[in-house]
Amino acid sequence: MPPPSRPRKRSRGGRATEAAAAEADALISLPRDVLDEILTRLGILDAVHTSALSRAWRRRWEALPSLDLSFPRLEDDKGAPKGLGAVDSILLRCPGRVRLFRADIDEHYAGRVHDWLHVLPRRGVEILDLDFDKGFPALPTSVFFYGRLTSLSLFGCAIPLLPAGVVAFPELRKLSLVNVREWVIQAPNLRHFTICSEINYGWVLEDLTSLRSAVIDLWDFVVDSKFAKFLLGVVQVRKLLVVTCNAPIYDEEEQKFEADKEFQNALWTDGMCANLQAVQMTGINWRRNEMVFIELILSKARLLHTLSISHGEKIVMPSEDALNELLRYKRASTEAQVLFKGKET
Repeated sequence: MPPPSRPRKRSRGGRATEAAAAEADALISLPRDVLDEILTRLGILDAVHTSALSRAWRRRWEALPSLDLSFPRLEDDKGAPKGLGAVDSILLRCPGRVRLFRADIDEHYAGRVHDWLHVLPRRGVEILDLDFDKGFPALPTSVFFYGRLTSLSLFGCAIPLLPAGVVAFPELRKLSLVNVREWVIQAPNLRHFTICSEINYGWVLEDLTSLRSAVIDLWDFVVDSKFAKFLLGVVQVRKLLVVTCNAPIYDEEEQKFEADKEFQNALWTDGMCANLQAVQMTGINWRRNEMVFIELILSKARLLHTLSISHGEKIVMPSEDALNELLRYKRASTEAQVLFKGKET
């Protein structure tokens, strides 16, 4: 009779795998809403990876009632961000709501965006953030049909014309545009607006009656009739940040003509800056167009309490002379204070 065989010892790796599986099975017994919260906080890529934990976890992520889909480009990414190619599969396998969709998009995936933007409005997206690295692709008109959208951020694209009879972005509260080409911007409940661009593309701001704050960062900061038309769209803001440190150098006589004639004729009205309470200007260089803009703010903003100024690298007059000129400007508000913070760092 052969001697009984000795039981085979489990390897340390095998014991660790079994322990991990046991922990995973214990975790999946948590209440459904707690488990949903855990998977959502993991992020979509890590949530999908939980499929490898055990049989019980294999399709658990597909049952999430709400997804946040974020695909930022990391430093070590070559080409498209990791996971972006799985968007089609994720949308097909998980029927739940998509609360957030954020993606850095290269030219390889630019064509897929149209299909994604047609699907996402039906998923109740609230936050949409798209960053295109090349080509200024035109977005489809479906971008106007996001009825639950509260935050929209776009980089490097073009916007189509608004279809007739469509009320765009009824719930939008926050809008950020960086190098976005011509657009008639309509959003009745918009609260905060940021625009950054190398040139003024001729945006038109309409019906922004709820706007409270704005950030304007235009490299081509020339105070002329084109800028005046744009500025009229934000006359109701209470807080305004103007960044001019990237402004190119212009001929002083050309600036004086544009600022003193076209700009003043377009904006020197009693309703200008009626609600403005705080203004911050960074990187200015005491050029004539900037000085005229400051004079406009001080002379028209009856509720203004703070104008904060810092200058840039290429000032065209000594700061002491510029400040002496500012002190001579008429002030509509007796509470207005001009705070000079020196050179922008």
